[in-house]
Amino acid sequence: MMWFHVTAAGRLLTRRRGPVLRMVFVAWIGTLWCVAGGVWTLATYRAVQRQASTIQVDVILRPTTTEANARIMIRGIRTQYGVGSAELLREQDVWAEFAADVDIDDRLRSVVAMPRLIRWSPTAAGGTARNIRAVISRIEQTYADQIDDIVWSEELASVVDARRRDVLMLGSVAGGLSLLLFLIAVTYSFRAELHAAAADLRVGSVLGASSSWVAMPHVLVSMITGALGLILALATIAGVAPTALSRLPWVAEVRIADVGLMVAGLAGVGVISSWWQSLAAGRRALIRR
Repeated sequence: MMWFHVTAAGRLLTRRRGPVLRMVFVAWIGTLWCVAGGVWTLATYRAVQRQASTIQVDVILRPTTTEANARIMIRGIRTQYGVGSAELLREQDVWAEFAADVDIDDRLRSVVAMPRLIRWSPTAAGGTARNIRAVISRIEQTYADQIDDIVWSEELASVVDARRRDVLMLGSVAGGLSLLLFLIAVTYSFRAELHAAAADLRVGSVLGASSSWVAMPHVLVSMITGALGLILALATIAGVAPTALSRLPWVAEVRIADVGLMVAGLAGVGVISSWWQSLAAGRRALIRR
C-alpha cells in the first residue's frame, strides 16, 4: 500500500515540477523568515535577562556586625528566591573598588572610612524590580539589627523590566504574524498543487478509493517539498551564522537546539496544514463523483 503511495508521489514530483518548485521556495523563504525572527527575539530576550543578572544590591553592615553574623546573613540571603550570588566585601575590598572607579590616590585611604557590605546579585529570572524589592524587604525584616542601609539601582531594574516587557510583547505579536503568514503561504502553495491534481483526485474517487487514500500521494509530495525547503533554510542559516555572530555576538545566546525546535514547530504546522487540505480535497472529490 505504501509502495503505491510513494510511487504515485514520485510521479507527481516529476510531472508537476512548477508547483513542486513553488512549494520548496515557499517553505524555504517562510522558514528563513520565521526562524530569523525567532532567533532575533530569543537572543534579545536572553540578552535582557543576562543584563538583569548584573544588577548589584549592596547591604551595608553596621560596624558592630561580626564576621560570623555576616556569614550567617550571606547564607540566608542565598536561600532567597531569585538570588544568584552573595559575597562579603571587606573594607579594603570596598576601598579598592572605589579607588579604581574614581581614580584616586591610595594615600587617601587613611582619611576615608569604608564600610563592610554584602553584595548580592539576582538570577536572570529573579532580576525584576518587584522581586528585588521583595528580597530587600525580607532582608530588612530579618537582619534589621545588623545593617545600616541597602543600596541598589532601582532605575536600572525598572529599565530592564521595561525592555523585557517590550521584547515579550513585540516578539509575541511578530511571532504570531510570522506564523500566520507562513501558514497562509504554505496553504496556498499546496492548494495550487491540489488544484493541478484535481483530475487525479476525481479518478481515484470514481474508482471507489477513500479520501485519505486519494490524498496520500499529495500529502507525501507536500512533506517532501516541505522537507527540502527546511533543509535549504537550515543550510542557509548555517552559511550565514559565522558572519552574523561576528557582527552580532549577542545572537550567540541562541543555541542550535533552539533553532531545531523552531524548525520542528514549523514542520509540524506545515504537515498539519497539508494533511488537512489533502483530506478536504479528497472529500470534495468523493462528493462530486
